[in-house]
Amino acid sequence: MKGIWSARRLGDVCVFDKVQGDHRHLPYVGLEHIEPNTARFVGSTQPQAVRSATFRFSTEHVLYGRLRPYLNKVLAPHFNGHCSTEIFPLRPSRQLAREYLVYWLLDEVTMGHINATCTGARMPRADMNEVLDFEIPTPPLPEQQRIVGILDEAFAGIAAAKANAEKNLQNARAIFEGHLRAVFYQGGSGAGEYPEIDRRRHHYDPQQFDNGVVDAQIASLNGGQVTKTGGRHASLRHIPGEMSLAVGMPKTRAKSGWRWSVLSDLARLESGHTPSRRYPEYWAGTIPWIGIPDAREHHGRRITSTFQTVSEQGIANSSSRVLPANTVCLSRTASVGYVIIMGRPMATSQDFVNWVCASELVPDFLMYLLLAEGRDGFRRYSSGSVHQTIYFPEAKAFCICHPEPQEQARIVRQCEALSTETQRLASVYERKLAALDELKRSLLHQAFSGQL
Repeated sequence: MKGIWSARRLGDVCVFDKVQGDHRHLPYVGLEHIEPNTARFVGSTQPQAVRSATFRFSTEHVLYGRLRPYLNKVLAPHFNGHCSTEIFPLRPSRQLAREYLVYWLLDEVTMGHINATCTGARMPRADMNEVLDFEIPTPPLPEQQRIVGILDEAFAGIAAAKANAEKNLQNARAIFEGHLRAVFYQGGSGAGEYPEIDRRRHHYDPQQFDNGVVDAQIASLNGGQVTKTGGRHASLRHIPGEMSLAVGMPKTRAKSGWRWSVLSDLARLESGHTPSRRYPEYWAGTIPWIGIPDAREHHGRRITSTFQTVSEQGIANSSSRVLPANTVCLSRTASVGYVIIMGRPMATSQDFVNWVCASELVPDFLMYLLLAEGRDGFRRYSSGSVHQTIYFPEAKAFCICHPEPQEQARIVRQCEALSTETQRLASVYERKLAALDELKRSLLHQAFSGQL
């Protein structure tokens, strides 16, 4: 039987304990130790000292992260400790169940109201004085405990269902990744010796490129000019890989029917560029321009539209160039390892190395070959103390292992079929996860509107 509901000022049923000091003998809770939206603790209960002042808390408190409150970081700690001053320890009175307060703070409606009190654009913080003036529905304690019991049971079931869906989602993606590894694994190209690289083969000369179709494509998109990527010569380093990519020509034997080739013998290497942003007329034109956000969103797929576009004037007045459809693009800077294929003529930023494939190399085959490396795999070809980057000397020295074009096409069809099925399964599990999140939101809304 539901009791009589009333609304109380939050500050009348809980207090903010500001007990600062040196609490190095206690476990520490920072914002990074509270999982968003779940009230889960993901830190350690070992004593930890920090340099700055902290607030002390006990098992009577609810911890609320006021920095970026849209992250919804709430915790009912099961241990005594100290926390960042960006986390407010709220101690409920006897009229307010601690777990009830946690669920109220997690409610999307409450979060929205708290978010509206924020000040600061880059580091928004909730105004906790305003928050303490909020009204919280406060039915009698037995009713609060009844609601908490229902939510505990429902959320435990939702958490189990989410964990199962997330595992199935990971498994679906792992099937495709495992297939790529099986297709492109060469037994590790690190064993054995490496022959020296002839610099002349890696210093691009339009006279030596054997596919006039590629020249004609690029010329038609760039005012009749056939551009080339200059800069330093190819690296003479040898960097082995486990799959079908390496820097330098491996001497180890390729698997049956495959052979190692210098990638620039099979495709023209092209760079990207960013037109000056000082000239608005260079931007918002008709030519799609690929940046890292585009590559992140379309990783492993064809791309036909981009977040930003440039104008013909922007292309003409910069080192940027328009590349033909089917150009394979690899991100090479801080976000190394995103791979996409142009679905139409486009330009890219300088964050990419791009390959326009000649007749001996199927573009989709090259994309899957690069995907098989995995984003972590590309780090072996990267360098830099702050941001890992694949520099052009290494890209110019890329060698790939490949079969004949007919077999490449067969492999592409196989990969595409499995990729389609993987994406279908991923969509199913992603929809399940979204539905479970919506169920949580609905239950919280019902709980604090007297409908549960």
